[in-house]
Amino acid sequence: MKKIEEGERIKLQKVISKIELGDFDENDIDNLLMKLRAFAGDNSIFIEISHFVAHNDVRDRGLTHEALELSYFLFKYHFTYKKDNPKFSVNNPFPIYIVKLIEYQLKKVDNQYFKDTFKFSKEEFRKYIKVYIKNSINSDEYLIDLIALDSTKNKAGFINGILYLIKFLNYPPIYKQSEILDAITDTMRRNALVFSEAKFKSQSNKIMLSILYLLHNTKYDLKEIGYGSCKICFFKKNKIEELSKEDSFREVFNNTKGEFSELILLNQVDGEFDGYPVTTTFYFLMTDLKATDWCTRNLIEKVKIIPRADFFDQETKDILGIDAEIEDGVFINTNFKLDLNF
Repeated sequence: MKKIEEGERIKLQKVISKIELGDFDENDIDNLLMKLRAFAGDNSIFIEISHFVAHNDVRDRGLTHEALELSYFLFKYHFTYKKDNPKFSVNNPFPIYIVKLIEYQLKKVDNQYFKDTFKFSKEEFRKYIKVYIKNSINSDEYLIDLIALDSTKNKAGFINGILYLIKFLNYPPIYKQSEILDAITDTMRRNALVFSEAKFKSQSNKIMLSILYLLHNTKYDLKEIGYGSCKICFFKKNKIEELSKEDSFREVFNNTKGEFSELILLNQVDGEFDGYPVTTTFYFLMTDLKATDWCTRNLIEKVKIIPRADFFDQETKDILGIDAEIEDGVFINTNFKLDLNF
């Protein structure tokens, strides 16, 4: 692993001291992540978060990029081959996203389980994919070369492995606040930086809010799929006995009834399915930051809200959830809370 030069080490120690004293802002967290990202070694969580911050205009690689693509491919597969449609068959051509789905799923499955079940290591299976899944002639679709597979020792294992991988339910990574803080302190420790873990982690909520702010509105270029993006969001859980026709979702959201969630980083993919626009979403980063503690009343009253149809029952007048997505104009104010500049 690369070593930090002495001049950079001195700068890092100053930033760490500011954080331990609680006398810092989001720019100091940005500085810490930027200066340490080249020295993260194999700490995948720190690498992902720091690269996120470094390239928050438009990213086209990384774990989150893969997770966004994977969530979209899983959505597309399960709707294409749902119960009322023809099932996926190894005898028929299939689109390229199926190949990518198989490759992504292979990364996630346990190597020993895969080897015991299908008699392939993941690396061996990856080589088979490259050799025996081929582009159809004069077509954008792909085929498994079943004739060529006849001459191999494990045709059945390969076919069964393919069928397993496309049905294997693998959800994208959801990082927790404690994991992010552990990744940062682990990287500092590996690089022999001097710090008090207790003092540093006593500032974990402010550190986390800074990271959320730095990651907010990151865009992803997903090539042929479209674009993905990240937004800070939270939701409100309500149980209201009576909701008159005059009541709006905004009034329900703003009132004191119900419970607000913690702040979350939401990732979403805007793509297309059968000619129609579709959006798939998943929570990427979960925090311990209660929205009411870390957002101003101004933000809560003005934030974009999305009432979900499946959360609203016309007969009982119960609202079980209203999503809030923070868009543009957000900043961290002098009281270290998220606010809107309008």
